[in-house]
Amino acid sequence: MQVPLTPSSFAIPLPLLLVFAIAAALQATLGGYAGILACALGILLLYWRSRRRQQRLLHWSVQLDSTPPAELRGYDKLIANIYRQHRHLRKQTEQAHAVFDDWQTMLNALPFGVLRLDGELQLTWCNQNAERILNLNLPEDLGFRLSNILRMPAFVSYAGKQDGWSEGIELHLPTGRIQARLLDDKQGGAVLLAFPQTADDSLPAAAA
Repeated sequence: MQVPLTPSSFAIPLPLLLVFAIAAALQATLGGYAGILACALGILLLYWRSRRRQQRLLHWSVQLDSTPPAELRGYDKLIANIYRQHRHLRKQTEQAHAVFDDWQTMLNALPFGVLRLDGELQLTWCNQNAERILNLNLPEDLGFRLSNILRMPAFVSYAGKQDGWSEGIELHLPTGRIQARLLDDKQGGAVLLAFPQTADDSLPAAAA
């Protein structure tokens, strides 16, 4: 689709018009190359001023909570749009942090351990009971494969066979006996549930 051309499409900025006017006046008064030199110098000054304003705008854009520099007059619409987007993104970020904090509080209140694992079964997060039950050392253990944390041949074999995850496995740790079950989180990772056990406990039924 072609954009129709209007007289405003060819509008010349006022500062540039002033440069042309001053150059024309010098040319008429002094003759020679006075007008050309004045025009060239004026354009260079306008370019330097524009670059300076752009640099100030770029510097301010990474410190949006500060007051825009006075030199940015003329960028009012752009500044307003940046402010609007900044407020929107900050609000979304605050809401996401609040939801995450709520979920983390709820997961920490569970009486059993919950560990979030990536697709390589590397630890990315766990609740406080998982840290206690499995004797984890955070944040040092984050990023380690589960087989390096629970170094038991039976568990390594269990973790390597996803079709057998629903059965769970009993483990004897220095901290006590636990029942562990891996679950596919349907997002390319997995979740490990660790249930502390007593003599009368049995593994909870597998989730449907």
